[in-house]
Amino acid sequence: MPRIPLSEHFGAIVEVKLRLPRDLQREQGVLGFHSAAVQGDALIDTGSDVTAFDLAAAHKAGLVTRETGRLSTVLGHHGGRVPILLGEIQVADFGSFVIRGRGFQLAHLDYVAVIGRDILRHGILVYNGKEGWATLSRGGGSRE
Repeated sequence: MPRIPLSEHFGAIVEVKLRLPRDLQREQGVLGFHSAAVQGDALIDTGSDVTAFDLAAAHKAGLVTRETGRLSTVLGHHGGRVPILLGEIQVADFGSFVIRGRGFQLAHLDYVAVIGRDILRHGILVYNGKEGWATLSRGGGSRE
């Protein structure tokens, strides 16, 4: 379980790769569409219910818009509806997940995604702010 260094102002940041899920890659390839995986940083956000994808990164990765929905942040509800994108996100040293993430402008923060509890629920996050590290693992833990 590798340690994730904490950014002084933002918290735990992990490397991720966004891509179209494999079954959709084959389907798109038959139709002549090709997409490439997008690699970058993602912020772990324990206060977020769902994962958000940066819209520009999602477009490059060929993620598919399935519907629209609302997006709320600590700043409140954002006007209008945002795309709900079907995509696969691979979190370094944690695993790959096919999810329906919200599309949002994250480029100004230099993130391709913000990881929410829809992914975090699959593991254990240990956050040691005093020593400046966190870990994210898929392993056991106590069942008390």
